[in-house]
Amino acid sequence: MTVQTRRNTQAAPLVPVEIMISTRMHERMGERAKKAGQPLAVYARLLLEAAWSARCGPTGDDALDAAVASIPEAGPAPKIEPAPPVKVDRPERKPPPIIIPEQPKALPVPAVEAPAPLPEPPPAPAAEVEPDPARPRPLSIIQVRLIKNLRAAGNMPPEIARLTGFDIEQIRDIVFPHRSKK
Repeated sequence: MTVQTRRNTQAAPLVPVEIMISTRMHERMGERAKKAGQPLAVYARLLLEAAWSARCGPTGDDALDAAVASIPEAGPAPKIEPAPPVKVDRPERKPPPIIIPEQPKALPVPAVEAPAPLPEPPPAPAAEVEPDPARPRPLSIIQVRLIKNLRAAGNMPPEIARLTGFDIEQIRDIVFPHRSKK
């Protein structure tokens, strides 16, 4: 809002000043300016001059300075003690009761004799399967992890085979899973 009036003062010429105020303050200041019979810009200027004079000294307007000087000095603002906390009575919230439905009573179990034990089947003949030398035994997860750790340490499949005693083809299948098999 630009504040400028045509009032004649002995001070320096008037200079426009632009300030921003809230909508609520603008509405209330407009109401008071209307009651005083002045335009809002003039009323705002008078408020600013009164505040300046009260805070910083004379404005150059003799009537305004005299009006501000006639206001008694209030001194420092009184110290305001905070109000004691107020306890608000609220009804206690109790959880709803837990209702456990009654379980139907189990019917009595009639006594039954235990059946006679079954005879044990004859032992199956032991079939001794010789390992196929062309097909080595599959490696366990722990053995696979060992091979991967040795490879991560920089060892090549022949070195891993020498250290572990595992089949080199199985090691190559683990270390190089995408290689073509011939």
